Amino acid sequence: MLSYSGAGKTTLLDVIAGYKTGGRITGDFLVDGQPKETDIWRSISGYAEQVDVMNPYLSVLETRRFTAACRLAHGANRNAVVDDAIRLMGLEEWKDVEIGREMEGEGLPKHARKRCTIAIQLVTRPRILFVDELTTGLGTAAANLVMSAIRRCTDEMGLITVATIHQPSKLIWDAFDDLLLLVKGGKLVYMGEIGDNSEKVIGHFSKPCGHDPPPQVNSADFVLRAVD
Repeated sequence: MLSYSGAGKTTLLDVIAGYKTGGRITGDFLVDGQPKETDIWRSISGYAEQVDVMNPYLSVLETRRFTAACRLAHGANRNAVVDDAIRLMGLEEWKDVEIGREMEGEGLPKHARKRCTIAIQLVTRPRILFVDELTTGLGTAAANLVMSAIRRCTDEMGLITVATIHQPSKLIWDAFDDLLLLVKGGKLVYMGEIGDNSEKVIGHFSKPCGHDPPPQVNSADFVLRAVD
């Protein structure tokens, strides 16, 4: 889910995920054409928020174990689930590090903190994963680490992953399969497949622009300029 800042992507994500309860929400929620059942939806989905709410005095491993103890059924192999979540997010080297207080510059660097927030949701073994602003505040290398981990867990766990992002790099853009594009005012201007080498989304926007993007240009930049 790509958009300009303030276009409403986080609000839309909250509504779809069922995390937005205030205000006035209209319309129908359908899953494969059937009305969404809230209890079932909550049991199969996970939501990694933009701002973490982790206990700063627990380590990465302790945080995963606490989540597993609270949310996994009795008799589940909790250690295996926890170890798998840490592996999928590439957090092995950080597992014994305290989360720390981010505002005080303690504990995990921002990229590991973001992956740790996502790993909490993986412990619940969701079928649908929502991730809000997965690269905000990160440099290029750190953002690539987070995106690679999300792509890995999506593929290995067979997840449906829905993520919001603002102006992605080419490497991160190429990791997505589908695009929902919002512009200011929350208006929807594209929803569908990106296509191999972005051919489908470029084909859609090159018609009103009258030209294809120049070689080596980030397709995300071309699309955002087309709707500016």
